[in-house]
Amino acid sequence: AGLRAIAARSSTKRDDVFSKLGDSNTVNTSYLACFAGAQVDLAGRASLEPALAHFKAGRVDTTSPFERVSLSATVGWSAGSSLAGNPSPLQQELDAAQPRFATVMFGTNDVGAMDPFTFGRNLFTIVDTLTAQGVVPLVSSIPPRDDNATADAWVARYNLVARGVAQARRVPFVDLHRELLTTPTHGLGPDGVHLNVFLSGGAGGCMLTSAGLGFGHNVRNLA
Repeated sequence: AGLRAIAARSSTKRDDVFSKLGDSNTVNTSYLACFAGAQVDLAGRASLEPALAHFKAGRVDTTSPFERVSLSATVGWSAGSSLAGNPSPLQQELDAAQPRFATVMFGTNDVGAMDPFTFGRNLFTIVDTLTAQGVVPLVSSIPPRDDNATADAWVARYNLVARGVAQARRVPFVDLHRELLTTPTHGLGPDGVHLNVFLSGGAGGCMLTSAGLGFGHNVRNLA
């Protein structure tokens, strides 16, 4: 009921369109974009097929939301980057795409500041901006930071902030961090920061088989 109330704030948003908000792990073409192509294996999860068909039919200009390049997802971004400027990249994306939903994952680049209070304020602003305009946010925790023990120690605090924001605003929370903890190398590439992806036989992040789910982007795409 709460999510329907958010959606009711705008009659112009497209119910078959979502936007992707985040940093390098979100702008990476292994995140969701492959669902627009042929290299998709749901591994028997028939319950996901209607959602896949629904969003594949959505269009922003000539592009489906899966493959669309977001105006509010950029390498190296923190949560505050999405809010900088007038209009902000966040607002530019909402104006251009008119999405009903948005995936939100920031924090990997924020942890270096060791300031979860500023991160929380920025994340609240992002979520409140979305909900005020009839967009339902799906807030995600961030992956481990296996490149740096100090940074990784802060990841837990930032993920608690993200969970708290989602709970306070009563919107969905995807605990990607929890899912990655049982994935080989935490689903991270050699740098210990960026998600890796299943690349056997030309396949990619939308192979949701047991082999595919040994990799970070595949785990995130399923989640």
